[in-house]
Amino acid sequence: MPVLRETEERKEFLAFTDSIINVSQMIFTRQGGEIYGNFDALNGKRIAQVRGFDVTSKIESDYPEIEIIKVNSIPEALRLVSTGEVDATVGSIPVSNYYITDQTLSNITIVGETGYQSENGFGIRKDLSLLQSAFHKALNSITTEEKTVISRTWVGLTAQSEIDYIIVWQIVFASGLVILFFVVWNSKLKEAQQKADAANMAKSAFLANMSHEIRTPLNAIMGFSDVMLVGIGGELTNPKHKEYLNDIKNSGEHLTTVINDILDLSKIESGKWALKGDQFSLNDCINDAIKMVLPKAKEKNIEVYYKIDPVINIKGDQHGMTRVFMNLFTNAIKFTNEGGTVKCQVTEKENGNIEIDIIDNGIGIPEDRLDDVLKQSQSNHELNEEGTGLGLAIVKNLVELHEGSLKLSSKVKMGTTATITLPENRVIA
Repeated sequence: MPVLRETEERKEFLAFTDSIINVSQMIFTRQGGEIYGNFDALNGKRIAQVRGFDVTSKIESDYPEIEIIKVNSIPEALRLVSTGEVDATVGSIPVSNYYITDQTLSNITIVGETGYQSENGFGIRKDLSLLQSAFHKALNSITTEEKTVISRTWVGLTAQSEIDYIIVWQIVFASGLVILFFVVWNSKLKEAQQKADAANMAKSAFLANMSHEIRTPLNAIMGFSDVMLVGIGGELTNPKHKEYLNDIKNSGEHLTTVINDILDLSKIESGKWALKGDQFSLNDCINDAIKMVLPKAKEKNIEVYYKIDPVINIKGDQHGMTRVFMNLFTNAIKFTNEGGTVKCQVTEKENGNIEIDIIDNGIGIPEDRLDDVLKQSQSNHELNEEGTGLGLAIVKNLVELHEGSLKLSSKVKMGTTATITLPENRVIA
């Protein structure tokens, strides 16, 4: 299979090469209909998705309120959108655009971004070891310049060469409005922090409502930036225009992270985070978090080690705990220099508690600032990376919801250890 995302189910009978293409999953709807800037707007709506596709399973799991009509092919899903039998479909720009052109479905348009990214490689039958070896050697022999030509030829979209400056200025103007809104919002937030506990509840509600309102135009900004970068509306021949669009897209992605962290923290602080009583594998939970951060670790040549034994099952909120580990691994990789290491080890204590240590050999934190780091509401200007500053606060709150504790120990220029302790009553015998 030439373009396939690696999943646990597929790994049972396929070997995968490294990723050859990374695409964003976008929302496609009928022109003149409703605009769905993100998945929240699709709750209660009908979408057509191809059965067996990984993105279909993700939507089923993450958004149970969306009704999914399963079909056998991408053209079938697009035709249901075109005829108005469903409200939308989710797919990548290159593949969907090909079928839209091939099937002459001129009334379908992109309206929003899902936040899902698909890293795809070749999937090769496991029993064909010589073929696997040949594919790996062939892919490793391709130069960066050749990859650029391949990507432009097969992933890029053919369009008129004239640049649509109206869209460029609309994106710049919309970005300015979002930034202005955040400046005003930040000023309001400082005032809210001076109020009593009752005002804090109002602050949480305010943040949640405003964040939801911001995400719709923000997703549109990122989605249309993506669209222009791949060539829809005209090829961008001026390198500066591409640079501006990349800056807009990257800023939008950072603001999305900030908004998601604000929403989660507001939900926790207001007591609206309903802790689930799932029974799940702690090892799978940690492995899932590692898989999400591995691309960033590979960029910095950082080795991530995790010893699977012992196998431990716990009771709690699997999504919440995956978020805990993903935030801690992200921080460890972010503040570890190139060529460093990040380790995770799990220990069963004599009293029945479980202790999980995530250890890095990064830049470290001054001892007199460890307590402040867990409480801070803004990023540390002394560190060499940008972040929302809310990640550790979210981790601490989620761990405490599981009746556990989070402890940091660190030495400057030697590294940091984050230790999570979960009580015995959370462990399933």
